[in-house]
Amino acid sequence: MLHSMTAYSRTEAQITVEDSHPEALRCQWEIRSVNHRYLDVHIRLPDEFRSLENQAKELIRTRLSRGKVDCTLSASGRVPGAGSLVLDQALATEIAKAAHQVSSLIPSPAGTAGINPLDIMRWPGVVRSPAPNGEPFEPALLKLLESGVDQLVEMRAREGERIRRMLIERLDQLAEEVQAIRAQMPAILDSLAERLRNRINRQEGAEAVGEGRLEQELVLIAQRMDVAEELDRLDAHVEEIKDSLDQSAAVGRRLDFLMQELNREANTLGAKSAALTTSRGSVNLKVLIEQMREQIQNIE
Repeated sequence: MLHSMTAYSRTEAQITVEDSHPEALRCQWEIRSVNHRYLDVHIRLPDEFRSLENQAKELIRTRLSRGKVDCTLSASGRVPGAGSLVLDQALATEIAKAAHQVSSLIPSPAGTAGINPLDIMRWPGVVRSPAPNGEPFEPALLKLLESGVDQLVEMRAREGERIRRMLIERLDQLAEEVQAIRAQMPAILDSLAERLRNRINRQEGAEAVGEGRLEQELVLIAQRMDVAEELDRLDAHVEEIKDSLDQSAAVGRRLDFLMQELNREANTLGAKSAALTTSRGSVNLKVLIEQMREQIQNIE
């Protein structure tokens, strides 16, 4: 199945863990993907879940082959810390000594006022809160991410199917255009031969030109204007593209290469054009190819 590289998904859930972490978090994964030459994954995580980055990237890489993917986790709620409050006793002692020294310099009765321990605890660095520990939430977050990636892949598949139908329609039109040009070529060559005969007959001394020489000129013109090889290659590329559209693997780069080959043959066809109909046919082919190429840029 053909997959697009453009998609979006958002999954959210209320996550709780065992009794040792009774707090609940409201978590949300938001994933956006757009077209890119390779797979380029960017993960944005809150600090307490930073250790989750490599696992999240690996999960996405197992499901996607190409595209620029931006994945963001947001969480509301309190993540419990690892351990209890940490008191810097040395710093607290130094602050208490300094407070006593300052207190002794103040005349009574203010100098006799006791030192409030909470004031010392408020001093920067005296009491440190434990770092948030998001590890217990990681399994549930990865499961939620997996659900978000599933939604993203489904959306890419739906968009890919729409692109596939459009490509099949354009390929059928291109094949019809090639067939029309092929059917016109005998009449175009006959018309060129007739014009050449008339031109020679109008020239002075035309009686000196033998039938053999005329036939030689006609053969040379036919060789220069022969586009059968280009038309055959166009047909072959159309069939190859249709076969690629039915493959399960990522085929975006292959299709992009085939579009270049189609365009090359259409350009050669235009360069060899000997009539307005073939010139118009070459332009029509280029229009169809460009319409397909723009869509193929978005295929995984």
